Amino acid sequence: MLSPGDRSAIQQQQQQLLDENQRQRDALERSAPLTITPSPETSAGTEGPCFTVSSIVVSGATRLTSAETDRLVAPWVNQCLNITGLTAVTDAVTDGYIRRGYITSRALACAASGGLALSLGILAAYGLAALLLLPLEAMRDYMLEPPGYFRQLLETLLMFFASGAFWALVGLTFATLTNSRYMAYASPFVLFYLLVILYERYFDKLYVLYPREWLNPSNKWVFGRIGVAVLLLELSALMALLFAWAAKRRLRQI
Repeated sequence: MLSPGDRSAIQQQQQQLLDENQRQRDALERSAPLTITPSPETSAGTEGPCFTVSSIVVSGATRLTSAETDRLVAPWVNQCLNITGLTAVTDAVTDGYIRRGYITSRALACAASGGLALSLGILAAYGLAALLLLPLEAMRDYMLEPPGYFRQLLETLLMFFASGAFWALVGLTFATLTNSRYMAYASPFVLFYLLVILYERYFDKLYVLYPREWLNPSNKWVFGRIGVAVLLLELSALMALLFAWAAKRRLRQI
């Protein structure tokens, strides 16, 4: 058995060894500080994990060349990106579309095609009617009392152009919102009959939103066909703004 003096000596030796080991560890840490590499879970803080991205491939951006997309995403290549960085990349591609005027030109082209399709059809109908009916009229009466056909024709063409532009933008906008090309054909019909039902059953005072008034305006309109055309052009502008918002939202999903 060890005497109390021996046990005390052993304890002192163990304590000296522990103190010596601690001093060596402290000296080692001071001479070679430990560098900790941030892990994906801890580097981005509250913004989510961060990952080093060596390359970015943009797919689906058919209106931009590969050189243009590479230039747009170049600032984020070989960078550690979190959710904020990835959002910035998609925003850069979206801004590329906007700078090229893709959204604006798409809306204008759609409105112009819809308006021309309807107005040219009306012009063809008027021309055919003129060829068939004008020869039957008495030339003397026609010359004595000009009926003002030309002015009426211009007002009618403007009204139907605005109507065609509006309904074309309705189809484009809803197709973009739903990501379905079939909505480009269905949505104008659905909205047309919805407005008809709302007017005929519930809001019979709101004639300005009655689609049949847009085709054959009654005497309620102060400026007649011109007033209908102005209203439809305003509605077309609102629909174009909605399309621009939907298109930017879609581009961010590329």
